[in-house]
Amino acid sequence: MTAHVTAAPRPRVSLEIELSPYFGLDLTTETEVTPLSTGCTVRCQILKGRMFSVDPSTIRLRPLQDITQGALATAVSKVVFVIPNFPDFLAHGVIRKLPGGGGKREDEIRLQFFDWRVTIEKTTHIDEREALLTDRGGFGITAAGVLERTDRQPFIWQDAAPQIAALRIFLSFVCGRWTGPMLPAGLGAAGECAWFQCSVPLIAEGLKRCCQPSLRPTERSFR
Repeated sequence: MTAHVTAAPRPRVSLEIELSPYFGLDLTTETEVTPLSTGCTVRCQILKGRMFSVDPSTIRLRPLQDITQGALATAVSKVVFVIPNFPDFLAHGVIRKLPGGGGKREDEIRLQFFDWRVTIEKTTHIDEREALLTDRGGFGITAAGVLERTDRQPFIWQDAAPQIAALRIFLSFVCGRWTGPMLPAGLGAAGECAWFQCSVPLIAEGLKRCCQPSLRPTERSFR
């Protein structure tokens, strides 16, 4: 089984499964898939396949619920995620040293609420991706973030999920359209991946700019 995350015509997760010869399939109904890595049954809609084939064939499915690799009950030190269709921004300036000498300014959005801290960084060449999304529409990853506790204590997904949901609402409000964290992964203290979730929320197509976030420490405003 192979999982795909596609951006056209909209972001979604799909599964491609190889079937043995002489395999019959009712394309009018939903089907269930149980990944051996998780042991959890996932309901799926059949997108493409053959009702019957004497040769090996493939079937493409759309999960009707999130698919997780690994155990969400495993304690992690941080949750990393990506953000699609998020505009360029001005925030906390950080100077990164370049291999050949000198430095380069990079901006980070730093948010803190209750016992949680979020850091969001732009992707490389965000200006090029932003131009393509503005001109052609579609979907693309333009930022990546990290969620962790301020006391650096481990936590489980059940603790982090409400924070991710709140962050999605906040970032969508800032942008004036739907966006937010997707494809979250839990990392342990040594940086090892404890679990990964194939979840893609509702996202507005393109990059129509309603405002440019400016989250500098002295401003806290939008322009």
